[in-house]
Amino acid sequence: MGLKERVKLSASERWEVALDNVSVTNRRGYEREFNEFLGWADETPEGVLAFYLENQDMSLIDYIKEYEASLTERGYTGGKQATFVKAIKKFFKVNGHALVVDIPRKEGNQAARVAKADEIEATLRFSITNPRDAAMIAIAKDTALRNSDIIRITFSDIQPVLDNPELEFYGFQKKVWKLRAKKREALPCLGPEALRYLRAWVSKMVELGFSVEPDDFVFVSIRSAKEYTTNSQQRSAAVKGKRMTTDAAGNAIIDMFKRAGFMDLSANSLRKFNTTMLSLDGMTGELVKAMQGKHQQSSTDFYLKATAPQMLKVYREHYQSLVVDGQTELANQTKAAQEKIEGLLDKIAILENNQLTPEMISFVRSGMRKAEQRDELKQSQP
Repeated sequence: MGLKERVKLSASERWEVALDNVSVTNRRGYEREFNEFLGWADETPEGVLAFYLENQDMSLIDYIKEYEASLTERGYTGGKQATFVKAIKKFFKVNGHALVVDIPRKEGNQAARVAKADEIEATLRFSITNPRDAAMIAIAKDTALRNSDIIRITFSDIQPVLDNPELEFYGFQKKVWKLRAKKREALPCLGPEALRYLRAWVSKMVELGFSVEPDDFVFVSIRSAKEYTTNSQQRSAAVKGKRMTTDAAGNAIIDMFKRAGFMDLSANSLRKFNTTMLSLDGMTGELVKAMQGKHQQSSTDFYLKATAPQMLKVYREHYQSLVVDGQTELANQTKAAQEKIEGLLDKIAILENNQLTPEMISFVRSGMRKAEQRDELKQSQP
């Protein structure tokens, strides 16, 4: 084809060419984030490029940062913003422009923060009204499985748990549902807390008439929804009794946290909680990664081939670090004790400012201790 016969591609067509040259996983992420940005800006790819060429200043960068701020306000963490930035950079690169848009992450919003035990416990109290989402939170807390793996748990995976109500610990093997994970498998372990909420949800499923055959999924949609369109993309409808989607599971967990008053927690917060607590309790990093089905980064990881029973044995030794029952009450007691100590220190400071002798201050301190002991004795009596 001669130079005069070449067809000039539009910005949209160049974008499609760029997407054809990335992996399936990256394409899905780039396409989704770029389309959502176009919907938010009410623009076309050609319009975005024309805006940049016309202004040639920081106007577009400010506009992109404004969109990033809107993601934060909607509760999204660093991962979504990072994918969006990669997508917008690739769009401009394929159209011949090196866009500098390294958005600085705000302090406290670098990613989902680690959940605290008392926060998880407070959220699980909503299990009475939403047993399904409580079960997902408890399983994520105990296993650190991703949403995409939790929603693919079938009844065949957990049948021993249902057959034996007295079973307190259970481990199984599950293929990691992640395209780049290849044939990686996780060795999730469930403790008493996760099993309690899991059994409660299965009982509710039976009550609602959902199928509980071995090949059926445990986490399903509990009501039907209509198909809808967002950002020019057709979204499939949720069908009652069908497996939840990954996004639906993630949103359900976020909504549970928000109901409990925690606006900055997500499923990833539970994953970090699991890793943090087990590691601090002495469980080796290699075993934690093997349990969660994480990427093998060293020869030790690669050659570690633990079985589910072996993993469960180690897991039982460290499970106490993951327990959240009673943590809210403990946190309240600790806070009350700290406030009481601060009050006593304030009183002592007042006495010292009044220039009392050391003997008089010692006498007052002794009286305070005796009064505190009497209060404790009264509280301990039935």
